[in-house]
Amino acid sequence: MKFRTIIFSAVLLTTACQKEITGPVNGLADINVLYAKLDDVSGAIVDSKNGNNGTGTSVIYGTNGKLNTAISANNTLIDFGLPPVVQLTNKGSISVWINQTTSGSVPLLVSSINYATDRDGYSLGLNTTTPYFELADGEAVNSLTFTSNITNGAWYHLVVTWDGTTIRGYVNGVAAGTASQTLNATHNTGLHLTLCEGYNGTDYFHFPYNGIMDEFGLFNDALTTTQIAALYGSGTPLPFSSFN
Repeated sequence: MKFRTIIFSAVLLTTACQKEITGPVNGLADINVLYAKLDDVSGAIVDSKNGNNGTGTSVIYGTNGKLNTAISANNTLIDFGLPPVVQLTNKGSISVWINQTTSGSVPLLVSSINYATDRDGYSLGLNTTTPYFELADGEAVNSLTFTSNITNGAWYHLVVTWDGTTIRGYVNGVAAGTASQTLNATHNTGLHLTLCEGYNGTDYFHFPYNGIMDEFGLFNDALTTTQIAALYGSGTPLPFSSFN
């Protein structure tokens, strides 16, 4: 009986240890829905997560990035279409590294919004050098203007999260403002998810971002401060392979 008890205990111990093994880097793999490392050298902009690749127009490939290489944008458009996984509604997060070269009036970094009429979806952009975010349901908009500015010619890690009640912004891993969330994003199938430019009601080549962009990630939940710190990595971005 003692022998059997020892074996049984060992099985329990092994099972318990297996349950204690968590996924890589605080569950980032479970909530990540699109990740563009932007290390591409030509052609499609690869989504390393689900294969929802983007189509690039006037992309400058192979620029020195924050992690490996990156893309440079100068009247550049990257179009991912609107696959179901990016149609985030009541909660989500955007993470991206940028190094703006020249300030535009309202350059768009990430957008699924029509700026000419009723807006649907979400967008992260810059008001010259101040990050801002919009969440829209076709009739109303919740917005957050970050409390931290950026300086041209320097790298910044921008994150925005929304969880159903609060929108939060982060710059280089540090909290940079909050706003109330009173609506959930809706999505118009005619509007695509784009990087570096946005849609003005006619076409997508408007509100251009001029600069370098690297390590763009989209998540279907609000990132925690621990997850944001991991992605920022004290200025060295967490490689996609580390959490997937």
